[in-house]
Amino acid sequence: MGDKKYIHLVFLVLVLATSWVAIKSIDLVWSMFARPDKLWPDLIGIGFGILVVGFYWLKQESFDWVGAIIHELKRVTWPTKQETSSATVVVIVTVIIAAVLMGIFDSIWAYVTDYILLT
Repeated sequence: MGDKKYIHLVFLVLVLATSWVAIKSIDLVWSMFARPDKLWPDLIGIGFGILVVGFYWLKQESFDWVGAIIHELKRVTWPTKQETSSATVVVIVTVIIAAVLMGIFDSIWAYVTDYILLT
């Protein structure tokens, strides 16, 4: 079976995501005119999600495309826990330094504009 189980899992997640977006969109539009029964937007949204993703699931090009993505993701070298921790510390320190510098520049700019406008 190999990658096919992951391909089918991707399409299942796409059905769920598409159905959720369709349900929310239908409910939003429908509620502008009348308060719908909760059943109808759900049924229409789920049907829409199944139809749209089912259409692409049956096309060999999209099936091959998802398979190629999964194949490439298997070739990715993921960072170790130590590399991730080090990168996180670098990002946090960089953000703190940038925030301090922006705060200093903001204070200077506020002082200059207050001096100009109030004199």
